[in-house]
Parts: sequence; structure tokens; C-alpha cells
Amino acid sequence: MKTAKFSILIILASLLLSLTPAYTSVGFGGGHHGGGHGYHHGGHGHHDYYGSFLFAFPLWPPPVVYAPPAVYAPPTVVVTPPPAPMPQVNYDGLDKIRLKKENFLKQLKSPNKPERLSAIIELAGFSFDERVKAELENILLSDPDPAMRIVAASSFAKVKNQGALPTLEKVRVQDSDTSARQAADDAIKQIKS
Repeated sequence: MKTAKFSILIILASLLLSLTPAYTSVGFGGGHHGGGHGYHHGGHGHHDYYGSFLFAFPLWPPPVVYAPPAVYAPPTVVVTPPPAPMPQVNYDGLDKIRLKKENFLKQLKSPNKPERLSAIIELAGFSFDERVKAELENILLSDPDPAMRIVAASSFAKVKNQGALPTLEKVRVQDSDTSARQAADDAIKQIKS
């Protein structure tokens, strides 16, 4: 039993030590003196019961490799702000404005003079709209009533609509009514000021 354990131990040690690069050999052998194990000049014993094995013993301790500790870096968290809310458009309000403009344009065709004058005054704010501008310029150039032409000129002046300047220039030069020509001249000066 002792012999088997010793043989296994020797075989394992031989295998392990054969993997090391630097070694020195030591011989183990079975001697006839009490069956003990002795060192015999690094070689065999006098009588070889168990045979001899070469063991590799390192001459220096294996090098210690120092690895610096791992540095933990927390993951970068990118916080994206939520998108800005879209401004709410009051479509009801826009529809009311469009409806108001359409009503004033219809009112321009009314046979009632005060209604027409009121519509011209109210449409001043809409005069940058091409359709409204065309209607007011038509009144300036061809309405038979000088009062309508005067109010149309002052409507363009009130909002300083420079797009109406060519029409106002025509009225200032060509209108048959002195008051209408004066209103066009005043409107031109107000727009250019």
C-alpha cells in the first residue's frame, strides 16, 4: 500500500515538475539498508527496488506578475430632454378670422354706403392679403364715389402697405376728385415715413 502511494506521488511530481523551465535533478532510489530512501549523488541507489526518477525543482520562485487593479468607470448616461411641445394653433380662431374677412369682402358689394365704408375700413388689416389688396385697389381706381376712394387710400396708409404705392401714385396723379388725390398723396407720405 505504501509502495503504491509513493509511486503515484512520484509520478505526479514528475509530471508537474517537467513543465518548469529550470530544474535540478535529484535521484531517489531504494537501498538495501533498511529499504530507506537516500540521496546518492543525484543518481541511483545501490539496489533499485523502485527505480529512479528525475524530479525538476525550480531554482528560483516563479515570477509574480503585478496587475494593477481594474479601474471602474461608470457608464456615460446621456439624458435627452423631451422635445419642446409644438405651439398650439387655435384653428377656431383662424377660421373666425377667415370668416370675418370673407364677410367684409361680401359687404363691399352691398348697395348700402355706410356698410361699404365700414367694410373698407375693416379690411385695412387684411390688405396684405393679395385678394383683399386687389379689391381695395379696384375701389381706389374705379369706384364712382370719391368717399370710397378716400377711405380706401387711408386704409392702405393706416397699415403702411407699401405694395399699394403704385396704385396710390396713379390716384394722386389721375383722380378727378381733388380730395381723393389729396388722400392718396397723404397715404403715400404716411407709408414712406
